[in-house]
Amino acid sequence: MTLIFEIALKGTHWATVLGCYALLAYLTFLGLRVVYNVYLHPLSSFPGPKLAAASNIPYARAQIRGKLPQWISAIHSTYNSSIVRISPNELSFIGADAWKDIYSYRPGHIPFERDGRTYGKANNGVNTLLTAPKEDHARLRRVLDHAFSDRAFKEQVPAVKGHVDTLIRSLHEQVRGQYTGKVDVAKWYNWMSFDVIGDLSFGESFDCLKTQTYHPWVDMIFGNLTGIAIIGACNRFDILQRLIPYFIPKRLIQMKHDHWAATVQTVNRRLELDTDRPDFMTPIIKHNNEKKGGLSRPEVVANMSLFIIAGSDSIATNLAGTTYYLLQNPEIMRKLNEEIDTSFTSEAQITPESVSELPFMLACLAETSRIYPTGLSGQPMIVPPAGDLICGQWVPGGTVVTINMLAAYRSPKNFTEPDAYRPERWLGDPRYAADDRSVLQPFSVGPRSCIGKNLGNLEVRLALARMIWNFEIKLSAETDPAWDDQLIFLAWAKKPLIIELRAKEHSSMKS
Repeated sequence: MTLIFEIALKGTHWATVLGCYALLAYLTFLGLRVVYNVYLHPLSSFPGPKLAAASNIPYARAQIRGKLPQWISAIHSTYNSSIVRISPNELSFIGADAWKDIYSYRPGHIPFERDGRTYGKANNGVNTLLTAPKEDHARLRRVLDHAFSDRAFKEQVPAVKGHVDTLIRSLHEQVRGQYTGKVDVAKWYNWMSFDVIGDLSFGESFDCLKTQTYHPWVDMIFGNLTGIAIIGACNRFDILQRLIPYFIPKRLIQMKHDHWAATVQTVNRRLELDTDRPDFMTPIIKHNNEKKGGLSRPEVVANMSLFIIAGSDSIATNLAGTTYYLLQNPEIMRKLNEEIDTSFTSEAQITPESVSELPFMLACLAETSRIYPTGLSGQPMIVPPAGDLICGQWVPGGTVVTINMLAAYRSPKNFTEPDAYRPERWLGDPRYAADDRSVLQPFSVGPRSCIGKNLGNLEVRLALARMIWNFEIKLSAETDPAWDDQLIFLAWAKKPLIIELRAKEHSSMKS
C-alpha cells in the first residue's frame, strides 16, 4: 500500500495519481467483498471452506483441473453436512428431498431456472433442452418427446439390437483362433454407443465398430466437453467472460465450431431424405410445425448435437464402469454369470423384455449408477427471487443450488459402505436397510429429467447381458488398478480398460 502512495506522490502526471487511487479503490472493494461474502452474506451460516465462501476461485480451479465433483464430495465429508456452501452464492445438497424441492414441479412454488454459467448456449445462441428457460424448454420438449414415445421406442429397438449384434460379432473376431483376445473394452463400448446414437439421430451410423476407430466427429465431441467445462469456470468471473476466446485453446474452439458445422450438414442431409425410417428425426419431422411454435431448424440442429453428446458417453460410461466393478469383485461376477447362463437356453432369448427381468443384473447396473454416476455436472439451478425451502432449510432468492450425484451417492449419510460395490443393497439385503435408496436418480427428476431414459436402459441391458452370455471376461494386468480414479470434465475421462476375452462354450457365435 505504501508503494502505491509513493508512486502517486512522485508521479508527475495526473493520470498516474488517478490510476493509483483507482487501484487502491479496487483493492479495497475486493477486500470488503471478501469480508461480506464470508461473514455477512445471507449464506454465511452454511458450513463450507472460507476460501470458497470468499471467492469463486476454488470452485473454478477444481472445475478446470477436472476434480469438481470430487472436491464437492470432500467438502460434504469434511463438514459432515448434507448442505454445504461451495462458492459465494452456491449451495450443494445431498439429501433425497432435494430432488423434488429443486427439480420437480411443486404446486404453489415457482419452478427454478437453470444456472446458465454451467451450460451456456449452443452455437449462435440457440437453446437446447439443457440451456432453455422453462417456457422454451416446454416448447422444445413437446416436439422432442415424440422421438422418445413408446411407439418410437419400439420402432427403434431393431436399430439398437443391430449395433449390439455388431459389437458381439466384432469381439468374437478378436478372439477367433486364439485362446483369449485382449481389447480396450472402454473404446468398444464408446464405438457402439456412438454408432447407435448416430444412426438414431441422423439416419447414418458413425461406423466406429466397423472401422474400429473413432470417427473424427467423436474427437470433436470429447473436445467440446472439455471446452464447455473451461467456459463454465470462466463464466464465474465477469472479467474472464470477455476473455474466454483467449483463454480456451484454439484447438478446442475449432472443435466446437467443427462439431456444430458437422451437425448442421448431417441434419440437413437427413431432413432432405423422404423416408419413414425409425429414428429420432421421423417423429420430429411429423409433429413439428415451426409456424405453430415448433422447433426452428437451428433448434433441431442444436438438440441433435445435444443428443449425440449426452446419448453416447453415458451409455459407454455405465457399461465400462459395470465391467470394471464386476471384474474387481469376482463373486459378484460369478453370480451375474450364473443368472444369465441359467435364464436363457439360447442367445435369441435375450430380448428387451427378458433383460428387464434379471434382478441381479439390474442391481449391478443400479450400483454402477451409484458408485460411478454419469450425471456429473450437478445441474445447478437458481432459487426464485422470493426464496424457497429446500430440505426444510430456507434458501434466499438468487442462490444457485445443486445436487452433485457423486457427492450424494458416495456419502455415508445416504449409503452403508458408500465406496464399496454392493449390488445386494438393491435386493433387500438387511445389511443395507438403512440406505436411502431414493437419493439415486440417475436420470434426474421433474420436467428436465432425461428424455432418453428408456432407450439408454435398453442399450445398456442388452449389451451387458450379451457380453456375459458370450464371453468369459478377465481384467488384464495392463489396466490401472485404480481405473475409476479419473478426471471429470462434465463426463469421466475414462482410462483404457483392457480386458481378456474367451468365448463361452454355449456361445452361438463361437469360432
